[in-house]
Amino acid sequence: MGSHAGRHSGELIPIAVRPLDSDDVGYVFETWARSAREQYRVIEGKDYLDGLRAHLQVLLTMQGRRRLAIVAHPPETPRVIVGWLVGEPPKHVDYVYVRAEYRQAKVAMRLLQEGGFDLTCLETTTRTSPVATMIARQHGIRLRPVF
Repeated sequence: MGSHAGRHSGELIPIAVRPLDSDDVGYVFETWARSAREQYRVIEGKDYLDGLRAHLQVLLTMQGRRRLAIVAHPPETPRVIVGWLVGEPPKHVDYVYVRAEYRQAKVAMRLLQEGGFDLTCLETTTRTSPVATMIARQHGIRLRPVF
């Protein structure tokens, strides 16, 4: 699937979106832990991983009630995850992750749209990554932190 990743910046690529399932949880945990680590560097390693694991478990337990957890993948390979989102539509986003080689393909925006999020005013956690801030600026999305 790497052939899609080298396309021109901002070019849409074929993706499909499906609900996150139990086989995806390990990948979601690993990528969330790795990509968010810099934001929480003052927390000791084991405490960070234990806290994130507990937080993710709570969020996924709420899936289907208010929380939404979805993954993006190439249409022909549903087990190859190129991005994922956990949040509570229409406004609250817990986390969006997109693999580095797909970040110029607007996968995050497509996850937000597929998930039914209101792109005019999204709520985020108090810590927002530089990438999320950049995407919000590029697309005129207002990020409102939740304390």
